[in-house]
Amino acid sequence: MFKVIVVEDEPVAAEHICALVERFCPGFRVAARAGNGVEALPLLRENRADLVITDIRMPVMGGLELTKIINEDF
Repeated sequence: MFKVIVVEDEPVAAEHICALVERFCPGFRVAARAGNGVEALPLLRENRADLVITDIRMPVMGGLELTKIINEDF
């Protein structure tokens, strides 16, 4: 089973993405959800996700900066 972390600042969009993953991707499960990149970093360390689905523009830290940190540190 692959672990997914969803990083999205809009709660309705995050819920929709999580529902789509759980409904249409039987080999995947949403392990965690974060509202921005800063919230996502400790979740990534705890859960060792296989896939990160992230928004590009978010407050505090956006998806592009988060992706850069993931590539450098994980």
